[in-house]
Amino acid sequence: MTNFNSIVSFYDTLARLVFADRINYAKRSFIGEILPWSRVLILGGGTGRILEYLAETDSELEITYVELSDQMMRSARQRKLGNHRVDFVLEDYFKFQTEELYDVVICDFFLDLFEDEMLNNVIQRIRQHLTPQGKLVVSDFQIVDESIWQRMLSALMHWYFRFLAQLDSRRLLDIDLKLTLSGFVREQKMTFYRGFIFSALYRVGKE
Repeated sequence: MTNFNSIVSFYDTLARLVFADRINYAKRSFIGEILPWSRVLILGGGTGRILEYLAETDSELEITYVELSDQMMRSARQRKLGNHRVDFVLEDYFKFQTEELYDVVICDFFLDLFEDEMLNNVIQRIRQHLTPQGKLVVSDFQIVDESIWQRMLSALMHWYFRFLAQLDSRRLLDIDLKLTLSGFVREQKMTFYRGFIFSALYRVGKE
């Protein structure tokens, strides 16, 4: 099971060294689309930087923050929360149980952790958590136009995190395609780092 406890101390620094601020740009991309008083579910929020970005807004949000790593969660709890109410849930997402429906689900560099069938299951669970008008915000990696350097970098990242964090995924899947095939409709998309990083806003499509 993937666990990032061993890399918490240098996770954000490593991301900045490799990608400069592109990952943070991606995470900020659609914060302005979140309406005041929304119920927000954050999956695999890591060290919690997204909480500080949300805290910069004037709106009051009800946030459920689900993270498996206790070390990541400890870091997240120290972030500025602004006017938001945050329920921190230290749990494997597949064991996370709630009857709450959310206006927004945020997945920042979370969906790339899963293999094919497991990713399908995660996406279906996310859909079940959203209201009929709900939005899904995804920031993650993608390979554009069969790019050799992107494939090499992706392979290196997977090898590195499999070694240090027992990453389950062995290769980068087409997350955007998976979401659209599962019934999500992409409304907006932005790309960074020559297309290797993307952030997209989806809505729930009709069954």
